[in-house]
Amino acid sequence: MVDRISTASHDEFRSAVKNVFQVPVNPFRAYYDLEQRRQGSTESTQGYLTALRSLMADCDFDGREKYHLAVRLTCSLCGKLGHFKRVCRSGPAAKPAPKQRDKRTRALQTKVNAVSSRPFLHTVHLLSGKHFIPITAEVDTGAQISGVTEATYRRHFAHLPLLPAATLRNFDNTVLSGRSLGRFLTQVKNKNRRVCAEFYVLPPRCSAVIGQNLISALSLQLDGSTMEIRAVTHDSVDIAQEYPRLLSNELGTFPDYQHEILLTDDAVPSAKKLRPVPLARRQKVSEEIQNMDDLGIWEATDKSSWVHHMVTVPIPIGLITSQQVCRQTTAISPQH
Repeated sequence: MVDRISTASHDEFRSAVKNVFQVPVNPFRAYYDLEQRRQGSTESTQGYLTALRSLMADCDFDGREKYHLAVRLTCSLCGKLGHFKRVCRSGPAAKPAPKQRDKRTRALQTKVNAVSSRPFLHTVHLLSGKHFIPITAEVDTGAQISGVTEATYRRHFAHLPLLPAATLRNFDNTVLSGRSLGRFLTQVKNKNRRVCAEFYVLPPRCSAVIGQNLISALSLQLDGSTMEIRAVTHDSVDIAQEYPRLLSNELGTFPDYQHEILLTDDAVPSAKKLRPVPLARRQKVSEEIQNMDDLGIWEATDKSSWVHHMVTVPIPIGLITSQQVCRQTTAISPQH
C-alpha cells in the first residue's frame, strides 16, 4: 500500500482521496447555487465561468431550463421517470374531463312530483230578478272570462237577454268543444262587495268558472298553502250613526256644574301683564278660545279689574296637534 501511494502522482493521489472522503452532491442544491451564482466585483470572467462549469457538473445541467429537477424523479401518475405529475401527458389526470351540462339549463328544468286535483271553489251570489242565487264555481286565474252552465242559465237567468259571444279557446289556443249560447250581464254579490259582471253560457260538459274579470272585481285572494279564498272587504262603518253618544257634546262634561271663585270682602284686585301668544300658535289658540266660548265654558267681557295669565299647551292627538287653553288663577289675589 505504501509503495503504491509513494509511486502515485499528486493528481492521482488527490483524486483517490476525493473519491473516498467527498460528500455526495445534492443536485437540487447545486442547481439552486447555480441560479444564485453571480460574478463578484473583483472576480475575473475566466474564474466566473470556471465556477459555473463546476456547478453545472454537480447538478448534471445540460443547458435545458429546469430539466435536471425531474431527472431522478418518478411521476406519481404514470410511473415514468423524468417529469413531474403536473406536466404528465399519459396519466389519468391528463385525460380530458367529461363535458358538463350547463347549470343554467339544469336550473330551468322543473320536476313535478304531484299535482293537486282539488280545485279552488268559491260561492258567489248572482242577481236573478229580485233575489240573489248562490252559484258555486271554480276560481281559475288562467281563464279570462267567467261563466255558468247552460242548465243554470235556463233555470235562473232565462229572462236575461243573451249577447253574442266570441269563440272560446283553450290554453293551447285550440277551439273549445261545443259552442257558447251567448253572454249576459248581471249583478254579483260577494260579502259586502257588489259589482256588475259579464257571464258566458258555457258549452256542455263545462263547469261554472270564475275568471280574471270577476277575481279582480271582487278582490279575491287565493292562498295556495291552505287552498282557501279570501275576499278583501271595503266596509266603511259610520261611527257617528252606530255610536251616537260617542260624539255628543255632553260626553266628557259635568252637567249642571258651575265653577265660582270665592273672594273675601277685603280682597284687592290684581292685574298681571299679559303673556304674548307665539305667532305660530296664534291661529289655533284663537280657534280653541272661540270653541270654548261656543261650548259655554267661559264668556267674553268688556273689561275687568282682575287680569290673570292664560296658559296654552300644544297636545299631540294622533297626527293632529291640538291646543289646550286654561287660566292660571293662583296669582289673582296672593293674600287670599
